[in-house]
Amino acid sequence: MDEKTKNIIVYSVMAIIITLFLVSIFVGKTMPKDASNDVSTENGALEQNNQTVREYNELTEEASGTAIESNIIQENHEQQEIDTPDPDTLKEPESFYRKHFSGEQIKESRKVAKQFATNYYAFNGDKPIQHIKNAHAYMTDKMYQKLVEKTPRPTAAIYKKQIVSAKVYEPYEPSEEYFVWKARVTGDIYNSKGKKTRQEVVNYTLKMKQIEETFRVRNYKLNVLHH
Repeated sequence: MDEKTKNIIVYSVMAIIITLFLVSIFVGKTMPKDASNDVSTENGALEQNNQTVREYNELTEEASGTAIESNIIQENHEQQEIDTPDPDTLKEPESFYRKHFSGEQIKESRKVAKQFATNYYAFNGDKPIQHIKNAHAYMTDKMYQKLVEKTPRPTAAIYKKQIVSAKVYEPYEPSEEYFVWKARVTGDIYNSKGKKTRQEVVNYTLKMKQIEETFRVRNYKLNVLHH
């Protein structure tokens, strides 16, 4: 083998060794970087997932709060067999309240409760919002806004309600902290042709709120006792 051939072989081997060395260095630097990217990507995904969970929880809490707020007003229009006392048989309907409130407070809160029930019950399909406006003076502004947003619509069967009588009495389980009154309303129902179709009896459970020297209804529940 001549000298020239030997030199070519030596230089070729050296070139291969140098190439392998450079490749190993490049690969060594690239792998940690890729691994770092993987970790970073994974952390980013976790952070995004946590953010999603956090947002979902916040929305859930908001939705829950809304649901609770919406339940301020509850109505059940199905006929109920509810064991309630006849207001006429109660000699002292405010006996419990007399132990915790003054006579003037009892009188005023009961008066407002009756005024609310009589005004709010009297629905007129020609002016569906009028009964809410008529009862506005006897409820909180917050409750008024809720009722306005859910103004009922008349139907052919229930177009007008006319009050016959209203009686207010103390509930079975009154509160020591605020007034709760039961208002039993008897009313006549008329259809869209102006014909009286039936008479109904409904019970309002009215929770009161004291505002300065007077009281306002702050929420209610309604049950239809019988048609």
